[in-house]
Amino acid sequence: MAATRPDLTAMAAELTVQERCDVEGDVPGFIESDDRFHRAMALAADQGAVWQDLERLKAQMNRLRHLSMRVFDRSQTIAQHRAVLTALQAGDADGAEDAIRTHLRQMLTELPQMAAAHPDYFTD
Repeated sequence: MAATRPDLTAMAAELTVQERCDVEGDVPGFIESDDRFHRAMALAADQGAVWQDLERLKAQMNRLRHLSMRVFDRSQTIAQHRAVLTALQAGDADGAEDAIRTHLRQMLTELPQMAAAHPDYFTD
């Protein structure tokens, strides 16, 4: 199913919120907006059920997100979100997939760095 205009509009609005939160150093606000962005993306892809599954799992990821958003460049996340949105707005499914994969790989890059910096937060 093609992404809907209201969902794309919601994603664009969240990018504006994320930019403001980044400038203000509002990490909790950024993370809340990040959640709303990803939810809108799931709904745009008609994958609301997937978002519900992620909601149950992401409690474990939130610890990493709170750490990484304080340490790593949030503007990189915003740029990745913008790339996803731009591809969806253009109807470019392959471009959206590539942008999403890039975004997900960021977590795989950050995780070992966060584990090394905060070993007491992680278990083997």
